[in-house]
Amino acid sequence: MAKKQTAPKSATGVALVQGLAKVFTSIIETFGWPGGILFLGYTFVFQSATADQKQRIIEMYVLGNDTKRAWPIAVICVVSLCTVLAQKRWYDRKLDKLSKEMERVGNEKSLLQQLLTGQELQHVKPETISGRK
Repeated sequence: MAKKQTAPKSATGVALVQGLAKVFTSIIETFGWPGGILFLGYTFVFQSATADQKQRIIEMYVLGNDTKRAWPIAVICVVSLCTVLAQKRWYDRKLDKLSKEMERVGNEKSLLQQLLTGQELQHVKPETISGRK
């Protein structure tokens, strides 16, 4: 009788963490940080909150009832601000990376054209507003 071989629990745990990381990454890439946080928060509340808790969340954050205590709204504002700043930082890094890659490809293309033609390319000097007359 052959024994069934199963993956060790640690390997299963690693695979689970990797799968969750891929899902989280795809959510962030699709919706951005603000949308990703909102999506994950909605999913968490939908999965784990009771009907009464969901009702209170809707009353406070959507309808604005019982806002005598301002700390929940302040927390939401701080989290939203942090996620917007994180999204801006992520887009700035991505834009910088793409710009550097475009510059690298342009330089490589120019060098290849010079090698194939055997001549130095004549580059047009960019005109600026101050350089025009």
